[in-house]
Amino acid sequence: MKKIVFISLALGLLAQSGFSGGLMTNTNHSASYIRMLARGASTEMDAVYYNPAGLTFLRDGFQFSLNNQTIFQNRKIVNEFPALNNSEYTGRVSAPIFPSIYAAYKLEKFAISAGFMVVGGGGGATYKRGLPGFETQVSAIPATLTGMGIPTTDYMLDLYFEGSSVFMGAQLGVSYQFFDFLGAYAGARYVMAKNTYQGYFKNLVINPEDPVNNPLGGFLSASSYFQSLGDPVTAFLTADKEVDVLQSGYGFTPVLGLNYSPNKDLNIGFKFEFRTKLEMINETAIDETYSFPDGEKIRQDMPAMISLGASYKVLPELTIALGGHYYFDRLAEYGKVKERTDFPDLEPTFYKNSEIIDRDYFEVAVGIQYEIAKNAFISAGYLRAQSGVNAKYQSDMSHSLSSNSIGIGTAYAFSHKVKLNIGALLTFYDKGEKAIKYGEDMDGDILFNETYSRSAAVFAVGLDVKLGR
Repeated sequence: MKKIVFISLALGLLAQSGFSGGLMTNTNHSASYIRMLARGASTEMDAVYYNPAGLTFLRDGFQFSLNNQTIFQNRKIVNEFPALNNSEYTGRVSAPIFPSIYAAYKLEKFAISAGFMVVGGGGGATYKRGLPGFETQVSAIPATLTGMGIPTTDYMLDLYFEGSSVFMGAQLGVSYQFFDFLGAYAGARYVMAKNTYQGYFKNLVINPEDPVNNPLGGFLSASSYFQSLGDPVTAFLTADKEVDVLQSGYGFTPVLGLNYSPNKDLNIGFKFEFRTKLEMINETAIDETYSFPDGEKIRQDMPAMISLGASYKVLPELTIALGGHYYFDRLAEYGKVKERTDFPDLEPTFYKNSEIIDRDYFEVAVGIQYEIAKNAFISAGYLRAQSGVNAKYQSDMSHSLSSNSIGIGTAYAFSHKVKLNIGALLTFYDKGEKAIKYGEDMDGDILFNETYSRSAAVFAVGLDVKLGR
């Protein structure tokens, strides 16, 4: 019997950022960011992340900031392969707790700061019907058998996929004010990364009208049927499969910054984060697909990044901010596996970044804040994120989409010691598309489109507190 090509339960990369930021990096790290979206020139407590050289503008003494975000994201994948029972696959990503904690001690020209934030990933995605890459080849079984003279009209199976990714960062550094107009920062971040993958493919049944092996023509186990045909390979491929894998790793990110303030109304912040080399190691509890050998190492770097921001006080009550982030994706190693076309593939090959990324990812943002009453502020912001990946990068497991984000919010300073920030953010993603090859005929490749779409909402609250006088 002709071998049926089967795409195994290969659970790709989920560490791709699902929120604000690049392919692997989150930049949504404070309630002030959510309500304004341009914080690269911040001189408040979230400057620990956004503009650490600007911490020399803080009042002397110890200060800290507590922030949390609640994040929701919907993902939809539509595959046009005609043999599928249902072409639409939906996933839910939720992160009810997404914390950022900052602390700083300022004394004259020096500031020592520390931060703890989710620098990558941060949520869990659940696809209750699995993903199209799990099902498309299975869905072709009825047509394949029919073409071999065994009329078969339908299939049914149970699919499930759940994955999570959290890259936690602990940062420490020192800021120094060389002149009234110029400050600098040097520090480092320790990154602790963890991915989890759980899923299954089971209970695949088909209804071949076979007078010898299925005389009643009803549904029966696909694996058992192929075993009865003397095809143990296909019987194995269609048997139940389960995966339960933990990947973990760690790395270090050197961080440098400058802050330039030529006058009391204008402030400019610059930050450079070096590449974080991350080597993820499989801890495999169950892998019936042979896709995650226990102890195997896979690179999953976080790219180097430049941040530039400017803040200008147009009026005593009105501040306008501009900002941007540029990610050096083409210089990082992401461990993007090439699509498997056979089973098993115990030594997968990986794409070079130049094959899957045409341009580096970047973001540009503008924000505005207005003091509507003494110590009471309203704000809004807009951010455009532009992805530079090509179709080879995109898959049902990991895809990158350009997006537009709008943030709004408010802040109230109870005193110079306590400030409350509240923000909300909506992100609207551009639709992505990929033509996937499913076979060949006399006219060439047989291609069907797969499209990717998302939407996201974030709600955030933060409290900045100064201790002492």
